[in-house]
This record gives sequence, structure tokens and C-alpha cells, in this order.
Amino acid sequence: MANTDNEAVETRSAEEIAALTAPVGKVRVASRTPVAAPVEEQSRAGVDATASARTEDAGKRVYNSLCFSCHGTKLPGVPQLGDAASWQPVIEKGMAILYQHALEGFTGTSGIAMPARGGNPNLTDVEVRAAVDYMVDSSR
Repeated sequence: MANTDNEAVETRSAEEIAALTAPVGKVRVASRTPVAAPVEEQSRAGVDATASARTEDAGKRVYNSLCFSCHGTKLPGVPQLGDAASWQPVIEKGMAILYQHALEGFTGTSGIAMPARGGNPNLTDVEVRAAVDYMVDSSR
């Protein structure tokens, strides 16, 4: 009888090891026709639509969890979600400026400071931009 696991393995023949590690079942393919087209054949438009939907969801999620505290509470001098008039002068500055302000922070004429990344340093650039896109798209 072997004293250690290593000695036990060494005493087994190749056939014994093969029998112990053999597959327990087999896959039977009923048809050679693929169920779905390979990835490279899938519509790029479908992939873009899915990515776009995910970005929009991220924007709404970030807005609801963070941006709402200022942009959804009628805070004076802060553009409110859905209020085209309050967003118009902000949108006219261009999306690059909006993204920069959201990422780096900004204090407007109201004197109310918007902290960088809405005060959450763990947000990614993509999440911050998605939140800006969500607010702008919801306020045009």
C-alpha cells in the first residue's frame, strides 16, 4: 500500500489513469447545420444597436443613482432633465465641453459646483459620457 498520494499515482498504470479520467459522456450532433451564424457573419448593425442600448442603459442608471440629485430636483441654475429651455445654452457649448465639465468638474454662473464625475471617482469615462448623453437626449 502506498504511503502518499504521489506514490499511489506512480503505482497506477497508464490504462488505469486513462480509465479514471475518461469522459463520462459524449455529445451527439444531430445536424451539421449550425444553429446560429458564426460571429463574423452576424450583422454589424445588430452589434452596434446592442452596444448603443447598453450605453443608454448605463447613462440612465448613472443619472438615476447620482446625477438626479442636482439635475432632477429643481436646483436653481442647474439644467433639469427634460427641460429643453434650461439645457439649450448648455448644449450650444458643444458635447466636448459638456463631457469635459462632467469629467473634470465645473462651476457655472449659478455658483453651484458640479464635482468631477458627479462626485463618484469610480465612474468610468464611458459611464460619465453616457450619463451626459442620456440627459441631453432627454432634454432636447
